[in-house]
Amino acid sequence: MPCPFYFSSDFDIPVELWHQGLKNAPNPVAVVPGLESSVRPWISGTPVGNTLETLYGFAASGNHRGADGVYLFNWMDTNNWPVPGNDYKLVLKHGVGTRFVTTAARRHPVCFRDAVPAGFSMNVQLPADARLGKTFRMHIGPRPDSGTAWAIVGLAKRDGLSESRFRAKLNGQSLETAADLTNLKQLGGNSARAVRFACPLNVLKTGYNDLDLRQVAGSTGQQIVWVELRMDPGPETGPSNRQD
Repeated sequence: MPCPFYFSSDFDIPVELWHQGLKNAPNPVAVVPGLESSVRPWISGTPVGNTLETLYGFAASGNHRGADGVYLFNWMDTNNWPVPGNDYKLVLKHGVGTRFVTTAARRHPVCFRDAVPAGFSMNVQLPADARLGKTFRMHIGPRPDSGTAWAIVGLAKRDGLSESRFRAKLNGQSLETAADLTNLKQLGGNSARAVRFACPLNVLKTGYNDLDLRQVAGSTGQQIVWVELRMDPGPETGPSNRQD
């Protein structure tokens, strides 16, 4: 059961390496990655609770890498954390199989690993200086065939934040800026503003995707505290359409 120790969820668990390491075991060993209840972008960053959409993103990635299931840590302690009671019913009804989660709205946030063996990267990507720019890597599992996709970038509260402007490239292709995301409650890092970029589906790749972000205007340098790729199949092709 590869999983974080406690502090955050890890959305880039190398399931394939666990299978490789266990291939000579005397009996078959299931590899079931674990998802914590909270999402924290870096060790001291402000956490938020997971959602059905982050669960589905976690499962889409893990299943694609060979996971034999998903273990939910600290999801059942109360009836409203990290998701409301009605969402628990949906998890029990639909599960997290590939066919379902890849046609549901899903989110793929940038987090980190809080427990690693010697020599293995903790994959800490946040926070980042927006003026210097940075490329963030996210594993999404299968590329969606329909719907819409967005890059969401959360920014810390700083002077000049509202007038600052940013540019983004996904896998080397420039993205069009969209209206800011107004509902910030699902974004960690104490985000004070969230900019969005529309991601054409043909630019997304199965597996890893590289999102390059940079501040291009504004009197004050800003700080990136949250990054995610968000996919929505649309109201007619999937069970969920919760954009915010």
